[in-house]
Amino acid sequence: MPAFTTNVEFGYWIHTGKVLYGRPDDAKKIKYLDWLYKKDTNNEPYSNIDELLNGSINLANQLGVNNENEILPLEKRSIMTRREPEYLTTQKPMV
Repeated sequence: MPAFTTNVEFGYWIHTGKVLYGRPDDAKKIKYLDWLYKKDTNNEPYSNIDELLNGSINLANQLGVNNENEILPLEKRSIMTRREPEYLTTQKPMV
């Protein structure tokens, strides 16, 4: 079953500079998303998952350098320092 991203969602986020777009070469119903991505970013869509993941890491690190309050670079993230949200620790078990 295909998983579709609506044109509204894609169009809303594409202009932020925080979107990388990729799809398999044989993906169906993607002409509009391809066109919009190329028009807005002047880049071709990714068709290789490894390149997309590397691009995502580079983008996350770049955004972190430009605005420390917005996104933390991947090399500075640590699972060990994350705390559970308060709502998970304050709930009482159901009886």
